[in-house]
Amino acid sequence: MFTDFNLLSLILSQQLIASELGVAAAVCRAWRSAAGSNQVWKQLLASRFPGAHALQGVASFKAVYARMCGVNPDSQSPTTELSDYQFVVNFTWRKRPVLSACITEPREDCRNTSLFYDEDPVSEHEEEDEDEDEGEEIEAESDEDLSEGEDLSEGDDDDDDDDDDDDDAESEDESDEEEAAAAEALAVQPDGFHMRCWMDMAATEWLWEALSELVGEEEAEALRLKLTGEAAADVKVLQTAVTLLTECVKDDAGVQDLLCLDVSAFRQRDQKMTKLLSHCILEDYVGLHEMSFQGAELPPSDRHRTKLTDKDDPGTDSVSFFASLRPTLDPELGRVRWIFGLRLMCEAEVLNDEGFALAKTEFVHHLERIAWV
Repeated sequence: MFTDFNLLSLILSQQLIASELGVAAAVCRAWRSAAGSNQVWKQLLASRFPGAHALQGVASFKAVYARMCGVNPDSQSPTTELSDYQFVVNFTWRKRPVLSACITEPREDCRNTSLFYDEDPVSEHEEEDEDEDEGEEIEAESDEDLSEGEDLSEGDDDDDDDDDDDDDAESEDESDEEEAAAAEALAVQPDGFHMRCWMDMAATEWLWEALSELVGEEEAEALRLKLTGEAAADVKVLQTAVTLLTECVKDDAGVQDLLCLDVSAFRQRDQKMTKLLSHCILEDYVGLHEMSFQGAELPPSDRHRTKLTDKDDPGTDSVSFFASLRPTLDPELGRVRWIFGLRLMCEAEVLNDEGFALAKTEFVHHLERIAWV
């Protein structure tokens, strides 16, 4: 095995992602020593924080890099288990609590989660949107036909424009190929972690009040009257109502600001707490029968994922906690309950800011990196 320290350090200094150095350090003692050398981490520091590598009298550039990323290298290693954490959830409407719960035994999934992704009926509003989209497509096709006729009548003067269009098309093809390669590489990443828990909501008056303000009392009441007391049917009505809520709330900031979710974490080992999110419902997210909430953006840890392509830079990712609430039928109890979901989401520039859930280890690791009080 190749173990020349100086040459190995030189090679590893070209691996400008901290997570890749972690993989190299696991090979053997010689590789671990080289991967932790100042030569390697000074180069990594220069690539991520230009200018910082010029610091004088630095004993450990690895420690400087960690502190520049907001991590205390002298702190104890974070636990890899969820058992040391508890979560307090509060959902409010007009600042009145409508759902409050404490998750004392967090786990990866609730039972029978196939119901979480069951077949979803299309609401009347969705059907109208589809009809509008079809009409827009027809109009677009007609405009394209007209423009083609105009182009033919213009003669050879458009040759330069055609060349520009070809260049744009090639650029788009390259971008599409890079995105496809990144998506393929993402498929082999560790599975995303979703913490879910069943919760009980005593009443749903808030939902009908919100819909009355968004779509009118008549339509909200017509939907409410479909509730029969039969759990399986009522779940479908509530899911449709929640989807309608997320479709309309983006056009009414007043109602949006009245639907808020607060999630705090309690760490048993030192009796400290931290706030994961405290925000109103997302205005630009049409949920499939669920409401979504986003926490504050966190600095990426540089170990949260591996590079997906040569041009990919995980350091530009946007990382934050996301929470969701969704009405669902509890098959064991045979009644309507709500599923609370919490996950750590990453939006990658290489995927056009498409979001995906990070692994369980990263979920806990980022929990530790938040300020605890």
